[in-house]
Amino acid sequence: MHNFVSDDIDGFRAYVRVRYARSCARLVGLSAGAVEQLPQLASKDSTPAEYIAFAFWSKCVRGCQAAFILAERGMVADAQASLRGAVETLFHAVALVRKPELLDRLHKHDDAEKKKQVEQMFKQKDINAALTDENKARLQPLLELPGKSTFSVWEAADAAGMGHLYETVYRTLSQIAAHSTLTSLNHELLAAEVGRPKLRFGPTEEKLEWTIDLISDCLAAGIHVMQIFTTPSSA
Repeated sequence: MHNFVSDDIDGFRAYVRVRYARSCARLVGLSAGAVEQLPQLASKDSTPAEYIAFAFWSKCVRGCQAAFILAERGMVADAQASLRGAVETLFHAVALVRKPELLDRLHKHDDAEKKKQVEQMFKQKDINAALTDENKARLQPLLELPGKSTFSVWEAADAAGMGHLYETVYRTLSQIAAHSTLTSLNHELLAAEVGRPKLRFGPTEEKLEWTIDLISDCLAAGIHVMQIFTTPSSA
């Protein structure tokens, strides 16, 4: 079995760059374009909603780059899981561009999630016993936050006009990679001619090119939306 953190994985990475040169070149080009775009966005005199959208986009770009780093080393399932996170962030970035008024809901959702976590921590006997008085005093203000507002990934995708990507790309990546489903184990098990499947561990090319192309599509979608803030006509 191959070790993903050993030096010999660089050989597989070099092979991928040659074998899937077209897909890799497209991704590297889009990644460079996104990185060049970020300083322009950061220097813009933007509204609070726009600036948060830019921050989400920055996180999305980094997530896409992380997914590619994993993919070119043959860690395809892990690349797909990272890409799911990038796609989720893309939904939020574009949602705020399309509907800036959603920023208030994001703030309230963030507060509600913090409150929910602290409430559940206090309900767990082991955690509660381990917390010092100082810890509890620091957490107490979070219990006073508003606690009922929600803002789902689907709502972000819908507001972004990307419901089709949620139902196809996001759900697919959730099922095959990000969640602990039986389907996700297809990456771990190799069917045998006789007997039960074999456990496999090491770089794979299965769905590698598809994954790289999907990462590129995510970058391209974000660049397209964000370029309205960087073109001369938007000044």
